[in-house]
Amino acid sequence: MKESTNNALIFIMISIFLIGIVIFKLVDKHFSKSPNRTVINMIVSCIIINIMIMVFLVKSFSKIQIVRGPPGPKGNRGEIGNIGNPDSCGVCGKQPNSVGHNAIEDKKLNSTIPEKPLLAKENDPWSKFWGKPVKIYKIIGDKKCGLTMVLSKSSLGKTISNAVFDCSGYADTLVLNQNSNNREVYIYNRTGKHYNKETGITKVLPLKCNLTISDNKFQDMGSTRDSYFDCDNKPTPVFIEGTPFGFSISATDVDHYTCYFNQNTNDDTAYFNCDSGDVRNLIVEIAKPEGDLIKTSTKSKNEFKIKNIKSNIYKRAESLKDSIVNLIISDSD
Repeated sequence: MKESTNNALIFIMISIFLIGIVIFKLVDKHFSKSPNRTVINMIVSCIIINIMIMVFLVKSFSKIQIVRGPPGPKGNRGEIGNIGNPDSCGVCGKQPNSVGHNAIEDKKLNSTIPEKPLLAKENDPWSKFWGKPVKIYKIIGDKKCGLTMVLSKSSLGKTISNAVFDCSGYADTLVLNQNSNNREVYIYNRTGKHYNKETGITKVLPLKCNLTISDNKFQDMGSTRDSYFDCDNKPTPVFIEGTPFGFSISATDVDHYTCYFNQNTNDDTAYFNCDSGDVRNLIVEIAKPEGDLIKTSTKSKNEFKIKNIKSNIYKRAESLKDSIVNLIISDSD
């Protein structure tokens, strides 16, 4: 196929060359007595040569296909914007396409974008934490501060629990319950006894209390809200952004501002800061059941017994071997 294409190109070039000579002769004969004969012959020669070059380039490069190179590295992901104000009125009708939408559509037309199969399942990193007893920690440098509750009675007679980060490493056992909206989460405590092995103190949480944002300012600081675990009112969801190994908790206050869960450096009290950005310095871990300590100690005792039995068997085998050797030596004598 390639040889036939080359032969056709050679035939076309020879044909153009012969036709050009004929045209050159006719023009030269027509302007033989003209004083500008030499200039006219040069112009005709240049035209014929340019036509031959153009035909050669068009025929030579018409079958060349552009090969797309390897894709370059992706850029850094931009910061997630703040949550917008809720609106009860939906936007109806067809919306005009934005510049970004048009750019993506053009990219789809000009390149192949790999897509996941429709039947492929996406692994949700949070799936193993929903409805399970967990512990939430905040990483501050080398310190690991656990989220805890301090029960108290309010002036209205309601039972509330202040949210505090305990930097001794202890954290109360909490439960994450996913709402119908994937980003909305209810965070509440597991009722019952909570043992702090760091202090040796056991506290009892008889009520189920949900992490909530308050309408009051935190210590009269501007653009802040108190955080507490509400044990009486209907629970309100909070929002989680990120992965279990680095996430943030946020909530919408009464003025429809997005406030992020934070820690007061003076007394480790937790509060919501409505001026800070999305800093994902929280981690979550599955809480170990209380029976694990008993199982571990029982297992260690069993392993100790097995090691003692093995050592006794080895000692008896050694003594039996020594007895047989002594008996053989006495018989030989």
